[in-house]
Amino acid sequence: MKLRNIITCIFAFVFVLTLVGCNNTTPPHEHEFVNGECSCGESDPNFVPPHEHNFVNGTCSCGEKDPNYQEPKEEVIWRWTIDGEVVKEEIVEVGITPETPEAPENAAEGYRWMKMDYYENGKLCYEFILLWEVKICKITFVNQYGEILKEQKLEWGSDALAPVYPENYSVKWDKDFVHVTEDMVITGEIKKLYASIAFYDGDTKLDLGINKYNMGDEFELPIPVKDGYDFIGWYLADISLYSINKITKEDEADFVFYARYMKNDFSDISLPSATGRITQINQNGNYFTPVVAGSTTSYSWVVSDDSIIGVSEWGSISVRSCGVAVLTAVFKENPSTTYNCLVEATSTGVRIVTEEELKQVKLHTVKFLGKDNEVIDEQIVPNGYTATYPVPLSYDGFAFDGWDKDVCNITSDTVIKAKYATGTNRFEGKTMAILGDSISTYLNYMPEGYAHFYPYPAGNIRDVNHTWWKQVSNAIGTSVFVDNSWGGTTVVGGDSATESPVRLNTLLHQGIAPDIVLIFMGTNDARAKYTNATFEASYRKMIANIKKIAPDAEIIVCTLMDFSATNFYEAKTKDDYNAVIKKVASDNNISVIDLKDVELLKADLIDSVHPNYSGHKKMADVIIKQLKELR
Repeated sequence: MKLRNIITCIFAFVFVLTLVGCNNTTPPHEHEFVNGECSCGESDPNFVPPHEHNFVNGTCSCGEKDPNYQEPKEEVIWRWTIDGEVVKEEIVEVGITPETPEAPENAAEGYRWMKMDYYENGKLCYEFILLWEVKICKITFVNQYGEILKEQKLEWGSDALAPVYPENYSVKWDKDFVHVTEDMVITGEIKKLYASIAFYDGDTKLDLGINKYNMGDEFELPIPVKDGYDFIGWYLADISLYSINKITKEDEADFVFYARYMKNDFSDISLPSATGRITQINQNGNYFTPVVAGSTTSYSWVVSDDSIIGVSEWGSISVRSCGVAVLTAVFKENPSTTYNCLVEATSTGVRIVTEEELKQVKLHTVKFLGKDNEVIDEQIVPNGYTATYPVPLSYDGFAFDGWDKDVCNITSDTVIKAKYATGTNRFEGKTMAILGDSISTYLNYMPEGYAHFYPYPAGNIRDVNHTWWKQVSNAIGTSVFVDNSWGGTTVVGGDSATESPVRLNTLLHQGIAPDIVLIFMGTNDARAKYTNATFEASYRKMIANIKKIAPDAEIIVCTLMDFSATNFYEAKTKDDYNAVIKKVASDNNISVIDLKDVELLKADLIDSVHPNYSGHKKMADVIIKQLKELR
């Protein structure tokens, strides 16, 4: 009943509505929805707006996947840096290795890349930094004879610097040496076109009308005229005994020549005024002492030319060279009181002379002759003075064998002839340097500042020709280039020692080296008792340094002598040192003069170690004999 009533009510309601609608004449509207909206303004209740995808790593927030999405591949930055500058950079996938750039052309062979790993903006970066040094090229400049002129190491790509020559040289190099990129040997055609010449008398430069010579020229050097003097010759130094009186075709050096004279006119010498005159010189043994009132030590002694005589504080006079000098005594308690005299020094001693005697001095002509009586040289020598041996002439098949007369104490016109023997003498005409200690000294022939022993007032060595080394030189026909001897020095030690290049550099004159270096060193080392090992090391160093300074010089060494008479050093030390000297000489292929059997007695010595004339002659005789065996 109830259900039927409800259904009846519904139909009734619908019928009423129908009746009402029948009164509306507007036709029904059909909706057209666009994006959920009809043109009538009604919205589509079923419209769902479309979704705009926002893909992140290929997935939208709605969960939908991007069909075109590809997973990204991991990448790495590769970077190469040279000297702070990036030379290459690539970003590549993991697992791919880019090609490494080449190192610069100028990189030395030891270069390498150093790897550094770090993150840059979240990305892994491999940075390679070049650890390198610039390639070094060695450039060697040589002359046309293959002699090395200069060696230079420079960075790759740099320009080499050639040796610089003065304007009097012609220089042509066989290669260009700009922007060098490899080791090179560059050969130069070096020709000296001309050389300079300068002439001096002491510190005074002479104008003799010539200041240069062309290569290949040959001529005699001019002879200067000096009033009151006889010209002896031109020398490379005041201390040298090597004369050069001719330019030869082989000469190329820039020469500075120093004139040496023998005074033959003393008329211009006069005695200065003084309180009184010294009238007597006494000789007591080898001592020469002026006679004055009281003790000689009460006076200060002064000489006008200390190259001629020397005077000690005790008034003892030593002869240094032939000549005349003023000797003055100044009374210490009253300097206004002075005494003086004119002293003439010769190889035999000293004597007081007057102005009148000097005006009447006798002069003698000394001629030096060759094997066939050719005149080699002619000199004017005052009475009692010493002549100078010239360079002997050479003859095929004959060896120079000394001179037949001494040049000391010339008292008449004299002819001195060169002696010759059948055979050869490789020493004649050569220059010789002496390297020694006080035993080999002689003032005025040693480098400036070197301490000397000879001439010594108590000794009888009154002329350079009395020394052992000048006797040797005179006998074998050499010229003494320099007496490089220094009192008190050793082989071992500092700049004064003979192992030192500083000392050895004074073997040279104007860059010119001697032909021979004759060494007599070690006496003071033995006295100082350096160990054998120390002495040997220094002796080897001395020889090596001489070879560097004078590579073409022949080196001859002497062993130590016997000083048993004075016990200056122990006999065992002498024997040990002599064994060292011989060992070093053998290792260096050097000739040895053995002096071990030269026994110097007290009669041959001035003191405990310095020979007098007889001692020097003993030395010289043994050295001459052994040198003749070498020639």
